[in-house]
Amino acid sequence: MNQFTERYKTLSNSELLKIIDNPNDYQPLAVETAEAELAGRQLSDEELESAKAEIDLELQEKAVKKEKMQAFENKVKDVGTSLIDAVHPIQQSTPSTSRIINFLSAALAIMFLLTLFKEFGMITFMLFDKTSRWDATMLWYFVQLIFVPVLTLLFWLRKKAGWILLWIYCCVSIVNGLALLFFTLKHPYLFSTTDGFFPTISEASFLWTIIFFGGCLWFIGKQYVREVYRINNRTMLLISGITAAVTLGILWSSLSAR
Repeated sequence: MNQFTERYKTLSNSELLKIIDNPNDYQPLAVETAEAELAGRQLSDEELESAKAEIDLELQEKAVKKEKMQAFENKVKDVGTSLIDAVHPIQQSTPSTSRIINFLSAALAIMFLLTLFKEFGMITFMLFDKTSRWDATMLWYFVQLIFVPVLTLLFWLRKKAGWILLWIYCCVSIVNGLALLFFTLKHPYLFSTTDGFFPTISEASFLWTIIFFGGCLWFIGKQYVREVYRINNRTMLLISGITAAVTLGILWSSLSAR
């Protein structure tokens, strides 16, 4: 009897077969114990075939999931490549305004879904854990869960409100990114986490935020894009100033309270 004996008695036939069929993934003693346990059960040919069928079915399901994930990644890459082609400074031909709007809308939607998936742990922690602490920064974080899909849809539909909301969102994201980058560099452990619910925020993530949303502002601020949404220069500058001032005020008060 060894450390594996009792535990392996609780394993199914298929689980024992997987250990035996993949000896390089387990300790030699673990493989020997699995072989002994399976032999001791004195399975019939039908039972062995049934166990092997379970393994084959599991492998097929994993293969299907892998194919779906690969297809999703390929779609993301295709959209990203198309977006880069649309906004690249050196073009064989000038991309249409409609094309830029469509690709930007798709990029925002994909970014939102990936962020939602990546930070699922943080979301559940803040919503359901009694020890979580809410402040203005957290409030803005959760407002985005509704704000971003709405503005993306309205922007894609060529609604004036969509352009305004996206412009505000980009301004807020850039101001947040710059401020948080500054505070992170000044206080390296300000945003570090050790509870495992969500990853430590790095300077690179803030830089990516600044670059991405800065690029969004640059493109939607183009006159030929603003004409689609009936936005003039005065409206654009007014929204920028108010948004930046309010965001800085809220962010400063929130960080000062830490």
